Amino acid sequence: MVLLTGRGFDNPTETTLLHVESVENAAMGDALTGTPSEISEKILELCRGITPGTRPLYLDITPEPWCKPADCFENIRRKIERDGGTIQCGWAIWEWPRVFVEAEHHAVYSPGSGTLWIDLTPCQQGNSRRLFLPDDNATYDFEDEGFRRDNVRLALSDDPDVRNLFKTARRRSDFYNGLPGVGRIVLHASEDKELAKLERAVANAIAVLKQKYAKG
Repeated sequence: MVLLTGRGFDNPTETTLLHVESVENAAMGDALTGTPSEISEKILELCRGITPGTRPLYLDITPEPWCKPADCFENIRRKIERDGGTIQCGWAIWEWPRVFVEAEHHAVYSPGSGTLWIDLTPCQQGNSRRLFLPDDNATYDFEDEGFRRDNVRLALSDDPDVRNLFKTARRRSDFYNGLPGVGRIVLHASEDKELAKLERAVANAIAVLKQKYAKG
């Protein structure tokens, strides 16, 4: 199996990994999570566990025509090359109501001069704004794009099925981080088998939660 990691791969016949996706994206394209409708106490608890003393804020999503979904760091890099400014790293906060909240490594554009940050990256879930938690420690290494920060997750109930999803998603993230950098990677048969096993485990864990929580 040929696995393409990193940016700029548009061949639909091969697998493309832009980064470790939010766990819900494994569920056959279903957008189970989205931007939270409010900043709940559970969201604040999640944020305190990442960067104490920093509150998240909502940012409208205003992409440039060339910006791509799921490629925030490259979008910001290109914007800085064109117009100056700096990158502000942090986390996008997502919620699957009644199931979990999670923080996904993210970046927005800082024009400087006290101007509000701009979220340039289109949202695959169709949301018009993101809840963003700034975190200066959550840097992105453009020289080593093979390293991907796993999402930070917090369950909204004491449910073993939610814990199982977190565990399987973590194992998948560890597998991706074990790949040698970015670019064209040929997986050995054993690695291909392991990846397929991990993807099935995540999808199955999500399917269990969908059946339990998707309706009312």
